[in-house]
Amino acid sequence: FPGRTDFELTDFLTVDGSDVTLEGFTLTLPGYAAAVLQNQARLYEVEVLADIGELWVLPEHRGRGIGTMLADYMLADIDNHGVEWVTVHLVGNPDGVESFFEKIGFRPCAVEMRCKLSDIAK
Repeated sequence: FPGRTDFELTDFLTVDGSDVTLEGFTLTLPGYAAAVLQNQARLYEVEVLADIGELWVLPEHRGRGIGTMLADYMLADIDNHGVEWVTVHLVGNPDGVESFFEKIGFRPCAVEMRCKLSDIAK
C-alpha cells in the first residue's frame, strides 16, 4: 500500500476464527489480545480503567512467549492511554491462565460468586 494514507486496515482484512486473510493472503494467527477502555466516575474524578477481554494463544503455539509478547504489547498500549488499573476476569482457569497472569504482574483482588436463579430454593 505504498503512498496510500486513505484506508483502514479493516478495508483489506477478514477474520474467520484464527485464520486471517489480508488481500488474498491467508495466515493463521498464533494468538490474539483485546482490551476495553472505560471511564468510571468516582466521587471527585473520572478514572480510566481497562479490562482485558481476550488474550489467547493456539495450543500448538503455547510455551513460546507469544502470550507474554501479546500481553506486553497490549499493556504498553493501554498505558499510553493513561490507564492506571487493568483487570482481567478469569472463568474456570483453563490451562493455567491464572498463573500466566500472575507471572506478568496481576494479583487476585476479588471473589466473584454467581448462581442460576432457577436453582435457588424458593
